[in-house]
Amino acid sequence: MHQANLSFVQLQERFESEKRLFGIIAHEIRTPVSAIKMMLEDDSDHSLEINQSVNHLLNLIDDLRNVVKPEQQTARQRKTGRISQTLLEVCNSMQISAKEAQIDLVVSELDWEDPETYFDTTSLKQMLINFLRNAFIHSEASQVSVDLYRPTIDTNIVNYTIKISDNGQGIPKEYQANIFNAYYRGDSKADGSGIGLYLCRQIAHELGGTIQYEDTPGGGATFLINLAVDLISTDSGTSELDSQKTSEPKESTQSTKALDLTNKRVLVAEDNLMIRTLTKKMIEGLGAEVVAQEDGQLALAAAKEGDFDLVVTDIFMPNLDGYGLVSALREIGFSGPIVGVSAATIGEERDRLIEAGASAALAKPISVEKLTEALQSIDQQNQSL
Repeated sequence: MHQANLSFVQLQERFESEKRLFGIIAHEIRTPVSAIKMMLEDDSDHSLEINQSVNHLLNLIDDLRNVVKPEQQTARQRKTGRISQTLLEVCNSMQISAKEAQIDLVVSELDWEDPETYFDTTSLKQMLINFLRNAFIHSEASQVSVDLYRPTIDTNIVNYTIKISDNGQGIPKEYQANIFNAYYRGDSKADGSGIGLYLCRQIAHELGGTIQYEDTPGGGATFLINLAVDLISTDSGTSELDSQKTSEPKESTQSTKALDLTNKRVLVAEDNLMIRTLTKKMIEGLGAEVVAQEDGQLALAAAKEGDFDLVVTDIFMPNLDGYGLVSALREIGFSGPIVGVSAATIGEERDRLIEAGASAALAKPISVEKLTEALQSIDQQNQSL
């Protein structure tokens, strides 16, 4: 009886947690969608606002995927760079958002030279943006300060501490233990999915670090971000932190070159007319000849009739879906790259595509940048075999 009561209580807690989750997500999705609908029905030009709302939705979907499948974060590439430069780039890009929130974003000046290191710049940017956005929305502060302390070096590891603090209302003691839990929003009255700080902690862990919360003296919230990244040594074998040499950051070893598909034939399979048309136009802009079909069956027939250098396919299509198309293409001997594209990025779609024989899987919307990075990654993998 005791075990049954315990199970019932656990089921109730899970039900309440899921109900709260779906309530938050429904609100977060419905709000920008409602705004987009109203702007489309209005006679004025709202292209900028619509673009911002769409980006918010896409970021939310990416955040949900990273919560459900955090292991996919590790697929990102590390690059050479400087922590200080990445920090400044993020803070500069967030100045407009700070002004809109009537917040003074202050970044401390460095009186030391930052060494060149090797780290996941994309993840670090996402974490910093999440922290700043969270402060702008929830802190009710007039100022947010960002400080980067002089790092320490341990063999080939550079240890950084970034402090993000505000002079707002702070976080009450009773909520502090749960602020890094997914979908937890405390007593905040502002919009938010409750997964921003959770993702920050996940990213910090991937970057070899931790996050600590402290009350700001005088009122407000302070987050201390501790990172441990790989040091890039100089040709003489000494570290830049030791030699204190001044130089511009080197170009990333994983730099993205302009994609040129001139004289290439590309097969596109996509059932949505608008996306099919835009994808075809985008790839033709790279110099390729594009054959676009509305389902997997028609795409397979086209592949049997002519040679193609690249295939880009949606997953969910009538007659023959993306999984079936990828498998069939490999069975008939197509050895070129196949890039799968899907709007459903939270489940097991990516894994199933790769198992079926796809070379890479991308989340919609597809872009030149995404396609370029995918093809370069495929090329690097083939060279290493």
